[in-house]
Amino acid sequence: MLDAGITNHQDIEAVVGSAEKIIVATETLESMEEIGQIFSLNPKNSLVLSVDLVGGEVLSKNMKLNSEDVMGIIEKHNPAEVIILDVSRVGTNSGFDEAVVDRFKHTETQLIVGGGVTKATIKELEKIGVNKFLVGTAIHNGDL
Repeated sequence: MLDAGITNHQDIEAVVGSAEKIIVATETLESMEEIGQIFSLNPKNSLVLSVDLVGGEVLSKNMKLNSEDVMGIIEKHNPAEVIILDVSRVGTNSGFDEAVVDRFKHTETQLIVGGGVTKATIKELEKIGVNKFLVGTAIHNGDL
């Protein structure tokens, strides 16, 4: 899985073949039109949509997005996997924001949760059907 800071469909062309899956993140995407282009020009299983959040709000440098916009993207393009990454929790071991995960868990897509993930968090998330995680700090400090 590669996060190359994709902003548009040309960026994908430059990294195709570098990884099995390419992350397309709300933080760096240029526009809603580019999201459509990216998902129409590439196999769904080769893309992972990353919903980047800060304090529960969608993070995007180039466009104004909210949770409803992101749900629309998910419903329209049906990505195989969606990362829910709360950037404000990365490195904190503070667990996940249950309200944020609840917003997305009813979709048909496989969720991957990151930001504040701990051993206890993993057990909680598995109970609600999430079984993929982005983990860093918990590994580095020996909790996992």
